[in-house]
Order: sequence, then C-alpha cells, then structure tokens
Amino acid sequence: MEKLELDVGLQEYVISGGGVLRFNPADPALYGRFAAGQAALAKLEQEMLEKAKDADPQTLLELMEQVDTRAKALLNDVFGSGNDFHKALGGVSLLAACRNGKTVAENLFEALGKVLEKGTQQLVDKKLAQLGAQL
Repeated sequence: MEKLELDVGLQEYVISGGGVLRFNPADPALYGRFAAGQAALAKLEQEMLEKAKDADPQTLLELMEQVDTRAKALLNDVFGSGNDFHKALGGVSLLAACRNGKTVAENLFEALGKVLEKGTQQLVDKKLAQLGAQL
C-alpha cells in the first residue's frame, strides 16, 4: 500500500503545559461546528441548572460531572476524534472555577475563539488575494 502524505493544515496547541489539541484553525467547517458547539454547551449547562434547582450537594456534583463528560465528548466531536479534551485539560472539569472568575469552559472558548478567528481571517485574506490575482 502506498502512502499519500499531504498538508491538511493541522496545527498543535498545548493547553497550559498539559495536553495537546490538533486542528486546522482555518477550516471553515470547524468554525461552524465550534459555534454550534458553544450553543449546545450552553444548552447542556442550562439543563443542568434547571435540574439542580432543588438538588442536594451530592446530586449537584453528579449533575456537573455528567455535564462535563457530555461537554467534553461534544468538543471531541467538534475538533475531531484525534483530540481528547479530558486529557488536554488534565482531567479538570469544564465547569471548574478559575482564578480569573471564569469557568474553564469560558477560558477555553475564549482562547479557542481567538485562534479560530485568526485562522478564518487568514483564509479569507488568502482567498481575497487569489481573487485579486485573477482580475
């Protein structure tokens, strides 16, 4: 069997000195999945909050663990099967509070959003330059 090696634009990002994520930040399909993933995660969190209204502390912790597991699986789907957000985040829950007052999820989406916006802008700039060269 022959191998076909090509550049698919994958880049590696080390998260806080821990795990590695691999994805192409200029992939327009990824940008769309990322936006849909953010909405799905917000829905998961809202569902958890509704279930947790009268929950005891143990039940609340169990709900949060379930949401974290589902959210990481969703992120794995968004960014591709080669990524493992549980490993990449060192096992820390996406719902965990951080020193800056945000959750891990908020910090993660902010950081990834910036990377994807930059990648998308590079793609747009390249396509515009190609279009200009054709005129």
